Amino acid sequence: TAFAAVNFYVAKKEGKPVDWKKPLLTYSRPKGEYAGVEGFRVMLDFFVNVPLSPTGYRVRYSVDGEGPFDVTDWSPIWLEGLSDGEHIITLTLIDRRGKEVPGWYNRNGRKIVVKTGAASHH
Repeated sequence: TAFAAVNFYVAKKEGKPVDWKKPLLTYSRPKGEYAGVEGFRVMLDFFVNVPLSPTGYRVRYSVDGEGPFDVTDWSPIWLEGLSDGEHIITLTLIDRRGKEVPGWYNRNGRKIVVKTGAASHH
């Protein structure tokens, strides 16, 4: 797995830098728009710097408030059957007690847009 991270500042240095040694979740995808056939099967992808397991750290996700679903191993996750339009994907890093891991990056949400045109073919 390749991952590189850097703390950088714009204008002036302020705030605390990220502690890269603490548990960290980085949301990779989905992001943006998925048109045509890309919208039928959308990959959910992320990076964590801790091992995932059913009894340890896990990534919890929801789609449009549906879920939550827990990811306990790092393997591809495909979101299928999303309707055309906007969708909200939320990812959260969870500890072995089922609690959200503190940290600015450990809870992320994004809006994506699916435009398969499937509804117009019926």
